[in-house]
Amino acid sequence: MNLQSLMYQSKKKMNWHWMNRVLFMMRSIWYPIGGLYYSVHPSLGKVLPLYLFILWLTLAYAIPLLFWRKKYIQSHLFALSELLFSGGLTLFIHVHTDLNPLMFMIPTLIVGFLSTQGALKWTAPVFMIAFPSLRGIIGNLQVFETIITAMISSIMFCTGYCIQRIVILSEENRSQLQLIEEKNKLLEEYSKKVEQMTLWEERNRMAQELHDTVGHTFTTAIMGMDAILYTMEHSPEQARQNLSKLAEMTRGGLEEMRNTVHRMAARKEENGIDKMSGICRAFSEHTGVEVGYVPDPQIKLLPNDIQHAFMRCLQESLTNATRHGHATRVQVSVHAADRNIELRIQNNGKPIPHLQFGFGLRTMEQRLKEKGGMLKVESGKTEGVVIRCILPMGHSIREQA
Repeated sequence: MNLQSLMYQSKKKMNWHWMNRVLFMMRSIWYPIGGLYYSVHPSLGKVLPLYLFILWLTLAYAIPLLFWRKKYIQSHLFALSELLFSGGLTLFIHVHTDLNPLMFMIPTLIVGFLSTQGALKWTAPVFMIAFPSLRGIIGNLQVFETIITAMISSIMFCTGYCIQRIVILSEENRSQLQLIEEKNKLLEEYSKKVEQMTLWEERNRMAQELHDTVGHTFTTAIMGMDAILYTMEHSPEQARQNLSKLAEMTRGGLEEMRNTVHRMAARKEENGIDKMSGICRAFSEHTGVEVGYVPDPQIKLLPNDIQHAFMRCLQESLTNATRHGHATRVQVSVHAADRNIELRIQNNGKPIPHLQFGFGLRTMEQRLKEKGGMLKVESGKTEGVVIRCILPMGHSIREQA
């Protein structure tokens, strides 16, 4: 960033930086002081009439302001006009009188302040060395006096340029602070959205868990009670045994639902293979649906995430097979192939003419996709539906076994 770009940025704000206003006030005060300089040095009146002095002084004040004002700056033209008018008046007074005016010091300070990198290549040598040297040559100054004049001019020019760098750095810092504040606001808004999304995902996960556990338990319980009513008149003892098992299964479902609601840590029970076998066995006992379960003999233990996903998919698939497909036979198998593991549930229920995923199937699909897997549903022409739940393994399942 340079001063010119900084001024262009100021256009948008319709005002200057405060340092521009300070230097403008200094310059505006300096030129009336030049008029007082004329009044206290009568020798000026002998070589330059008052009206010409005022006209020259006015031009020296006004012309450079055409190139340094609000919403516009041209450092090259400003420096050139200051050199011609203010510098020319200084040289005229110095040559035609025995006076050595310092009225060119403030213009030198402001030129240093306004010099861009491009203008600096010529403004620095001209205002710091060339012009003071010219004054010494034309005004017949001693070498020591010329050096002092050059030193004063150099100090004023460098002071102006240093002020410019300070202003630019302060503006850059202010812009960075504004950018940081904007980023912080965006981060706060993002955090709120993430919090809302997390809350929504947690609610959705809870809904999915409740749907899987409660739906499966209630479906099994209803079908089990229907079977008990049927056998109660013919075999009361068998009915009591079935009712006891059904009550035990219902208590297990209630406990699982409580664990879900309270987000309790999963207990270390039997591994996923045995647990899915237990789900199939319990479902078959209480619904009368024949459920066959064939695990891969090389799989001894399932990772927790795969175990959880497969158990929920199995519960939902068994429930759908009886509730919607009125299946009487379900075949369940788990098979590992290289780096994928597949849960396959096939039933002999009614086919699906127009396959559309309801809440249960969408939940299964989402659960599998979150773990990099997929859900495939195939429907026969006359009967049967096959559900394939496929999940990737981080390493070979057989190596783990």
